[in-house]
Amino acid sequence: MTSVAAEFDHMEIQQQYSDGVNNRWDADDWDNENSSARLFERSRIKALADVRVSARREMSRWFVTFYNNTEEKVFSKHADVKNSNAEHQDTFRLKTPEVIKVEEKLLRDVLEP
Repeated sequence: MTSVAAEFDHMEIQQQYSDGVNNRWDADDWDNENSSARLFERSRIKALADVRVSARREMSRWFVTFYNNTEEKVFSKHADVKNSNAEHQDTFRLKTPEVIKVEEKLLRDVLEP
């Protein structure tokens, strides 16, 4: 008897839960082009796209600035090594792999006769 009552309670709770979830987004709401649910989803997608574009622009701007500054440091370091001024040789900086390759090539060209 108790198992039948427990099963009934479980089924009743499950039915109430599924009714509450399914009633929130009825198919009729999505059929209308100007429904509040559809407009909300469109505005949310647009907002996320705008955030993605602004983050991409900011990252591109940062990378271009960083790359330009690093390139100048590499060439000034090359001039320092060429002039036998070694005060900047012990400075470690974060560099992209391309800049490290350029720097190694410049140092090889200077040090090899």
